[in-house]
Amino acid sequence: MRARGAIFGVLSAALILAACGSSKTASKPHASPSPKRTATVPIDQLPAVEAEPWRQLGVTVVPPDGFLHDLRVPSSTTVLNHTGGKIDDATARKWAEAMLRTSAWEGWGIQNLQSDFFTPALGPDAARADAFGQDESFIQTALSAKGSLTVNPAAVNVERMTLVVVPTDVQKQINGAVPAGYAWVEDQVGPAEIDLRTPDGGTKVLYRLGSGEHVLGIVGGSARDDNRLLGAIWYWDFEFSCSVEYLRTTCQS
Repeated sequence: MRARGAIFGVLSAALILAACGSSKTASKPHASPSPKRTATVPIDQLPAVEAEPWRQLGVTVVPPDGFLHDLRVPSSTTVLNHTGGKIDDATARKWAEAMLRTSAWEGWGIQNLQSDFFTPALGPDAARADAFGQDESFIQTALSAKGSLTVNPAAVNVERMTLVVVPTDVQKQINGAVPAGYAWVEDQVGPAEIDLRTPDGGTKVLYRLGSGEHVLGIVGGSARDDNRLLGAIWYWDFEFSCSVEYLRTTCQS
């Protein structure tokens, strides 16, 4: 979610999700494979050897098998490459999928109250406040109320994603937190909503993006594909609204 203004990441993209990933663990004679998970479950329900890699990601619950691994950029989303030839279009397309996957993981983390999951799984600890501070605020609100969070819809439409170069002078203003020097500028459109549901049956709207309303944001980082559980992701270094003064020119590039 975007700090300093509009919410962003979890509402990122009208995603095509397929949770039908296959297990590729080596088989042993007479060994019974673990049944596939079809829903998010407490981590303690997994065999210890399967649970440990997830524990290292800071989670207390585990998603369905293959969650998000088959995600693709939907046809309704336009992907633009404005890097001046520094990144080829095919790579930009792969990075777009990685960006959407991270946003979807972020949404899963919020929905399941996983505040320790965001960093370092989806971004470095240094980016915790700028990239995930508002996510953690929502989660703490829910935990304090002994309630739950509902993200509706799970993803909102992204009309346009533009890969841009982040100039050196801009990097310095965000504490040099863009090692690769690239960012995604996303134009999202509502409706979207995050609600707090309390034990007494009450509901409180924590965030709402109205139908047809647009929000423009920028997410700096780099593509990573070094964790088989997460799949290829865009590793976030920062996330801000394009209304931030020193980012406006970069957002319009």
